[in-house]
Amino acid sequence: MTTLLINIVTMFFEVIKFAILIEVLLSWVPNGRNSKVWDIVRMVTRPIMEPCEKLNDMIFKGFVLDFSPIIAYFLIYLIEQIIITVLFKIF
Repeated sequence: MTTLLINIVTMFFEVIKFAILIEVLLSWVPNGRNSKVWDIVRMVTRPIMEPCEKLNDMIFKGFVLDFSPIIAYFLIYLIEQIIITVLFKIF
């Protein structure tokens, strides 16, 4: 039971990480942000990326590079590890 829950949690976070990677790659493609794929990916990543983008703007004000995907990956990793640890302690 624990293994199944951990696999589900891990798969969920892997999908989000993959969507963030796709979003980053699409941002480098001309007209990538004007595609249907962008809309779908952004729908998945928006809940984690928008707070990270705001945090990026506060910390790196006026900086050319966008570190919000890195911040999002770090937060996703922390949340995933916390959930997995809690699941191990519960079961």
